[in-house]
Amino acid sequence: MEVDEEHCLIDSAATNTILRETKYFQTLQKKTENITTIAGSNGNIVGSGRAVVILPNNTRIFIEEAFLYPGAVRTLLTFKDIRRSGYHVTTAC
Repeated sequence: MEVDEEHCLIDSAATNTILRETKYFQTLQKKTENITTIAGSNGNIVGSGRAVVILPNNTRIFIEEAFLYPGAVRTLLTFKDIRRSGYHVTTAC
């Protein structure tokens, strides 16, 4: 699905992509797992599976194992998943 006015945060330290909505998932397996975010908050993952996120200019990010966390403030994409989709991430200070 396409990201419509949803903010995505790209995180170089994240171990898994976290998505807020089921619309991104091609497959979804229910699971309950606790996570801790950089903000220190604990949350409950409600599922995981293969997902596709479409960014502006039809840029597709394919994610083998994303977590579904409806309580997340925003979608979190990992550098790892972006690179696996064939893109390069450049950062600047």
